[in-house]
Amino acid sequence: MVKHNKVLIAALDWGLGHATRMIPVIDYFLENNYEVALASSSNALVLLKNRYKQLKCFELPTYNIKYSNKSMVMNMISQLPKIQTTISKEKKELNRILIEFSANLIISDNRYGIYHKDIPSVFITHQLQILPPNIMKVTKPIFKALHKEMMLKFNQIWVPDFQGDDNIAGELSQIKNLPENVFYIGALSRFINYQRAENKQTNNLPSILVLLSGPEPARSEFESIVLQQLENYKANSIVLRGLPSNSEKKRLGNITIHNHLEDKELLEIIDSSGLIISRSGYSTIMDLYYLGMKAVFVPTPGQTEQEYLAKKLYEESRFFYQKQNEFDIDRIVENYSKYSGFNSNKSIYKNEIKKALKQLN
Repeated sequence: MVKHNKVLIAALDWGLGHATRMIPVIDYFLENNYEVALASSSNALVLLKNRYKQLKCFELPTYNIKYSNKSMVMNMISQLPKIQTTISKEKKELNRILIEFSANLIISDNRYGIYHKDIPSVFITHQLQILPPNIMKVTKPIFKALHKEMMLKFNQIWVPDFQGDDNIAGELSQIKNLPENVFYIGALSRFINYQRAENKQTNNLPSILVLLSGPEPARSEFESIVLQQLENYKANSIVLRGLPSNSEKKRLGNITIHNHLEDKELLEIIDSSGLIISRSGYSTIMDLYYLGMKAVFVPTPGQTEQEYLAKKLYEESRFFYQKQNEFDIDRIVENYSKYSGFNSNKSIYKNEIKKALKQLN
C-alpha cells in the first residue's frame, strides 16, 4: 500500500465557504505530519494564503460564473460550456502542479477536475444529489445521474455531514443505495478548535452581525439592502463583507463595516453579537452548528440549495428566515429568538477521516 504523506488540498472558489470548511481538514493533515500544499483561486485562494503562509499555494482556474438568472440551476445550465472548459483547465493545471509538488493524495472540495487516475483522489461535497427548482422537478433523476457520473471519477467521497436522522443537510446529503466509497465525516467548521468566550449580550435591542457571502452581483445587492435598513437601527451593527483581499474598516453611523476579519477576531464578534444575519450557505450553517448561535437566514435568490436549507431549518423550528425581497430588520428582531438553533455540536471528523484513509488505496 502506498504511504500517503504528501497531500494536495483544493477548494472551490464560489464564495469563501468551501475554503473555510477545509481549514479543519488541512489542520488534520498538518497535525498528522503530512506535507500539505493548497490550491484554489480568487478570494478563496487569498484566504488560504493568508492563513497558511508556510504552505505552498497554487492558483487554479476560476469558474467565474456570472449570476444573472433568478434560478441558480438554470444559471448553471446556461453556462455549462464555460464550466466544462474550466474543468478541462483544472486537469491541465493539476498536471503542472504535480510536477512541482508530487502529491500521493488529492483532496478536492467540489472541484470536479482535480483528480488523477494514478493518485488516490477524494471528492468532498455535502450534495450527493442536486436539487432542481420545483418547476424542473422532473429533471431531478437526470441531475442525480450526471452528478454521480462526475463523482465516480474519484476514489472516495467525503460528506461533511452526519448519516441518518442527525443529519444537517437533509436530502442533499442523504441518498438511498449509498455507494461503498462514500464516507460521512461529520460537520466541518473553521471554529471547531477555538476556545469560546461567554456571550455578554445584555441589551434588549440586540447588536447585529451581518455575514455577507456568495456570488456577485447577489452579494453586493444584499449588502445594499442591509446597509439601507441598518441606517435606522438604533443599536450597533457590524457588516462583514466577505472580501479577504484587504482588511479595510469603516464606520457609517452605528454600522461598522469590515471587508474581512481573521477567525479569532470574527469569533469574538460573533460571541458578543445578539443576532447574526447571513446567507444559508452550508458552511455557515456548519459554523453555527458548532458555535451554538441563533441566526436568521436570507438565502441567495434562486439558489435552490440555500432556499431548501433555510426552509428545512425553519420548518424544524431551528432558524427564522426571510426572502431577500421581504427583508425587514424589525420583523427579524421580533422573531429570531423564537427559534432554537442547534442543540448538539458533536465532532467526529478526525476519526472518520482516519477510517476513510485506511481504506484508500
